[in-house]
Amino acid sequence: MSLTLPPREEDATLAHVVYGLFIAAPLVAGLAAVVGVIIAHIKRNDARGTWLEAHYAWQIASFWWSLLMFSVGLVLTVVKIGWLLLIFAALFFLYRAIAGWIALSRRTAP
Repeated sequence: MSLTLPPREEDATLAHVVYGLFIAAPLVAGLAAVVGVIIAHIKRNDARGTWLEAHYAWQIASFWWSLLMFSVGLVLTVVKIGWLLLIFAALFFLYRAIAGWIALSRRTAP
């Protein structure tokens, strides 16, 4: 897959917005992350063939994997071990948002 096409500036700006929403998600009970992943799903096709496509894929994967871990952790809180998974899911999500945002600022794929 060749990522040689230049991305549109609008797509780069929206990728920044999605990372910002992901970072803000813990402050608003995750609703910002839902908005962010919807934007990423919508914009992914527009960025096809550019290095931004990898960012939208990274954002989408980060959201869905974190949601899966969070959901399993929530169920497992009944047996106490779920709290560790909840903490791990939150740290995983924040790490991926921060690492992706840094790569985006450098104009490289995550």
